[in-house]
Amino acid sequence: MKSVALSRMLLSGLLLLAFPAASAKPGATALLPEVLGAAEFYAADPLSGLALHGRDPVTYQLEGAPAAGGREHEAVWAGLGWRFATAANRAAFLRSPEVFAPQIGGYDAAAAAEGRLVEADPDIFLVRAGRLYLFRTRAARTRFEADPGEAARAESNWSRLQKVLVRG
Repeated sequence: MKSVALSRMLLSGLLLLAFPAASAKPGATALLPEVLGAAEFYAADPLSGLALHGRDPVTYQLEGAPAAGGREHEAVWAGLGWRFATAANRAAFLRSPEVFAPQIGGYDAAAAAEGRLVEADPDIFLVRAGRLYLFRTRAARTRFEADPGEAARAESNWSRLQKVLVRG
């Protein structure tokens, strides 16, 4: 887990260099406070530093499937770069990021329900009760979907799992 924390710190520094003005935009969150102890953490693509590997978080709910975001519609929120398919989706996200951002920080929700922190595949997802959940495998998604208590267990474990990210 130490490599996860170190990667987050290095990634946040790179994002600060890549998006210096973005964190000053209204509705965006500064990067550095996220590294030093944020209330919420989000998984990032280790190569690009983007949330959801560059997919538009709004399209999961509005279109029922993820769509690629574009460089022309980027924003920084919660210490990560987020991409959107349209300017309207970017604006909707920045107005209400808690509605569109994935639950459990974009990590595998089924693993979180078991008390584990596992990276997820942004193409394997479920929208339940207006919330986006991601999974590493289709089998994990199927188990999560079949058990209505999984979401509550994942949410309950998430605060403890975030501390693992901070401590490394």
